[in-house]
Amino acid sequence: MLSFLTALPCVQSQSSPLEALDQFLLAAALRGFGSCALTPVGLAVVEHTGRRSGRTLQVPLLATRLGKTFLVGTVRVGTSQWIRNLESIPEARIFWSGRAISVRAQVFQAIGWSGALLTPRNGGSAP
Repeated sequence: MLSFLTALPCVQSQSSPLEALDQFLLAAALRGFGSCALTPVGLAVVEHTGRRSGRTLQVPLLATRLGKTFLVGTVRVGTSQWIRNLESIPEARIFWSGRAISVRAQVFQAIGWSGALLTPRNGGSAP
């Protein structure tokens, strides 16, 4: 466990504790820690394109695998920016078990919950 912590980058100069937690979870999930490979629900990173900036962005999210498709979501209040970005530009990548998979998103929202179904593109399959 200690080697896992030392492998993660030091999080400094974040404007809030939640941003620091986001950066920690992002680094862990990109390395495959906390993934949904062994449990029904786990941590994954969705890499998407900003609808206004065009920048590549990454967000750690809860995920579960449904066959070849991934269900990702958040319980944040209001509509998260990653949801709006995926609605505008549905092509994305999910980092699952330390591997990147190109996906296409289908976004849905309910009261107090936002999510997306991520299906591998080009007939590809998830590992």
